[in-house]
Amino acid sequence: MKSTIRRATSLREDDIRELWRFRLELVRLKPTVGPEQDFAAFADDFRWPGFVWILRDRGRVAGFFLQRGVPMRWAGRPILCLLPEYGFVAPHLRGRPIVPLAALLITLLCIGRHPLRPRYVAASTYPPGYVAFRRAIRPFWTVGAPDLPPRERDLLLHLGARVSGDKFRPEDGTVDMRTIPIVTREPGESGDPESRRLYAAYAAANPEWRAGRGLFFLFPLGAAQIARVVVHAGERLFARRRGG
Repeated sequence: MKSTIRRATSLREDDIRELWRFRLELVRLKPTVGPEQDFAAFADDFRWPGFVWILRDRGRVAGFFLQRGVPMRWAGRPILCLLPEYGFVAPHLRGRPIVPLAALLITLLCIGRHPLRPRYVAASTYPPGYVAFRRAIRPFWTVGAPDLPPRERDLLLHLGARVSGDKFRPEDGTVDMRTIPIVTREPGESGDPESRRLYAAYAAANPEWRAGRGLFFLFPLGAAQIARVVVHAGERLFARRRGG
């Protein structure tokens, strides 16, 4: 396998199309979304400032992750908004420590361009991403979160509209995605009690997720959160080596 990291804006159309084809092996488009319509929106996401990690296995794309870093002023102070997209990896490679480490590395590259600014991460997600984030990240906010401060609520709504345009619905903080999630098993009927509890919270906030609506979230990114990612990757590596 071979990993590469590139500036998102440096990718040519044929590079982006290769990533797009790999993604379509793992997701289903909505019947109302044509392939070229989806590709045009997909390509637009690589025109933001940021970095993309690409993993190849025997020369073919086996995973990629896009991290975008957008500096802006909010409530009178400079901040850096990290807007991740498209975290995909081939099924036979899932669970490897390279995935969180690669995501961390390109995030640090984005941060390195604006190291002194407070940082926020914002994106939309389906249940698996929500459960994974909620397990590791605190605070973690969606528009209906009771502990969401007013300033961060305004930022969440601003970024939801900026990233997703008219696909973002501010009333419930959900996004009309171009894909439909592939559900192999009912999330609420499996896993440990904490996973079931978090899934129930997600479903209450976004009951339309099966129809292809994602839930937009926001959280501050500090040293503690970054350290958790490093620890998580180390735990994965240790578990793999212990398992032989």
